[in-house]
Amino acid sequence: LIDQPRPFEINPAVGLIDEYGRGMPSNHAQATVIIFGILAYHLKKSWGWVVAVIIALLVGFSRIYLGVHFPGQVLVGWGIAIVLLIIYIFFVEQIEAWLMERSLVQHLTLATIIGAAIITLLGTNGDIVAATAVLWALWCGVALLKALNISFYNTDGTLWQKRSEE
Repeated sequence: LIDQPRPFEINPAVGLIDEYGRGMPSNHAQATVIIFGILAYHLKKSWGWVVAVIIALLVGFSRIYLGVHFPGQVLVGWGIAIVLLIIYIFFVEQIEAWLMERSLVQHLTLATIIGAAIITLLGTNGDIVAATAVLWALWCGVALLKALNISFYNTDGTLWQKRSEE
């Protein structure tokens, strides 16, 4: 099911760019829905959702136009992303509250277990390992800042107060 070819692998004439890896699902289509959906959710403006949908549609159609995905691969990417986005929207507050109660050691352990699971499930492709390493380092850094009670970013105050002091 996942090990599907890309259009340019079947007919080299349709591919405008080269991609590696298999075609199912479209990770670009999936990531676009998730990233812009989360941004729209936190923006809390209806036009944010409109922009998110337009960008997701354009990215999905571009993947088909470039010959790197079949329409079904893009649709599956969108579908997976929509399910993950709905889960995020309904459970983000509970997950954040639960994570805030965890200790530094628990965060480091969770980050390591989840990172290992990602690599185990998705493979040792260089991009997957690099992205997982960035996720792990970011999680560990934020957990360390929390444990040391250090805050480098404060959103309180007016726009003029948010300017960096030079």
